[in-house]
Amino acid sequence: MKTYLFCGALVASFSNCSYAVDIKAAVSPGYDSNPYRLADNLDHDEAWFVDSNFLVSQRLGQFKISGRIKNREYENSFNDADVLTGSLKGLYKNKNTLMGQKINSRLSVETGFKDKTYVSRSTGSVGLSGAQEIGDRYDYDYWKLLGSSSIKLSQNVSTALTLKYNNRSYDDQNLAGLSNLDYEQVNLLNTWTYRNNQRNKFGLTLAVGERDYDDRRTKTKAGALVSDSDLKYFYHSIELSHLCRLTSKLTADVGIKYEERTDNGFGYYDTDKLLYTADLLYKLDTGVKLFLKTRYEDYEYNNSSITNENDEDLPGKQGYTLKLGAEREFNATSNMPLTGFIGLRSDNYASNDPVYEYDRYQAFVGIRLNFKQ
Repeated sequence: MKTYLFCGALVASFSNCSYAVDIKAAVSPGYDSNPYRLADNLDHDEAWFVDSNFLVSQRLGQFKISGRIKNREYENSFNDADVLTGSLKGLYKNKNTLMGQKINSRLSVETGFKDKTYVSRSTGSVGLSGAQEIGDRYDYDYWKLLGSSSIKLSQNVSTALTLKYNNRSYDDQNLAGLSNLDYEQVNLLNTWTYRNNQRNKFGLTLAVGERDYDDRRTKTKAGALVSDSDLKYFYHSIELSHLCRLTSKLTADVGIKYEERTDNGFGYYDTDKLLYTADLLYKLDTGVKLFLKTRYEDYEYNNSSITNENDEDLPGKQGYTLKLGAEREFNATSNMPLTGFIGLRSDNYASNDPVYEYDRYQAFVGIRLNFKQ
């Protein structure tokens, strides 16, 4: 029901307004070799799917309001792999000057939801708590606040300070033994950008954060719940990036991020994550854009020998995601350009727990429409 109410609010908010509206829509059928990301020791079949993405936005001076609906729907026998997300966002931008330096400020508020059936990686069936199905275990609603200000310190250097707040409310299962996953999280980020010329941009981001759970217990090193405790996470991260125009046609974007998470208890939930990314974009004379996106993640979970899918106690993992494809825009001079695209995706992840080791391949083709009224 919440999905239909959300879609109705999205359409109604834009249908009776005289301001210009930007509408983007994409449809993409595809093939998925492992919809539930099951390990090789479990039987899993391939399936066909259709991705649809609808975005509508409206600018009102310094204000912008936008709404998005994204849906992946599989063929009937795999409908437990379907994913639906939606969001509504309001954004305010402002420019000021302080001591001769330009300051750009942003303030946004966003609300949304995610709806996806929880399928156990160890069984391939809908997750259970005792004999009770908990397919809605990881469905949630959320709202976010973001405030940021950036200032250009010199011709080549700028810095920004960003404060993020996220409140996530999961589906209430009301079952004994299941913890409450609801939380609120605050992150503070300081970003530095350096441009030595028009071809290179370097970035550095330092961040700290805290997540407070509403009604979830800490655990001892052995995995036993600590009564009367309230679980908290503390985050520290550093990220480096480099965007480079190698030629007039070839652009590279590389990055590395390290994140450390500690809990407020005995360290049961402590993790370390190292993430590498590298993207390439090449423009052909024919108007075709070729892209290659790579991601390698090394996620170390200190208690990987103990896992509980129903409570998000997941083991460490190491592996990569690789995407490659092409797209071409048609009728670029019209007010309703159409873009065609095609691509492949490969996922390969290992883990301390064989249940979480999986390979997955996806192929897709689609069209994207951008309409401005």
